[in-house]
Amino acid sequence: MEHRPEYDIKQIGRNLKRFRKAKNLSIDEIKEYLRLGSVQAVYKYERGENYPPADAMFALMELYEISLGDLLYSCEEAQETSLYVKLPDLISIDMAIARHCIRVKKYRGLYLRHTDSLAG
Repeated sequence: MEHRPEYDIKQIGRNLKRFRKAKNLSIDEIKEYLRLGSVQAVYKYERGENYPPADAMFALMELYEISLGDLLYSCEEAQETSLYVKLPDLISIDMAIARHCIRVKKYRGLYLRHTDSLAG
């Protein structure tokens, strides 16, 4: 049995901040969403000083519409570990799987248009 992996808390914090900004959400909005007493916890998560509790982490992943790979790794690391799906590869992906993959959801409309043109 292998030992559990180590995760870069600073990278997770940077990712949380990047995805919050991408959604144009403020620290106060995140505080309210997570029902926290103050914004300090959110700042600590984004600075990589503390991990959010599991329920808060899951809630943020849903709010930001990100996968676990998006949260844990930088974009470059995720691409190296095949956590991201490249656009040309979408043609071979079953739509049942595509509905559950955050990265694929971004391009699902293009995938559907492409498969419609193949059928017609």
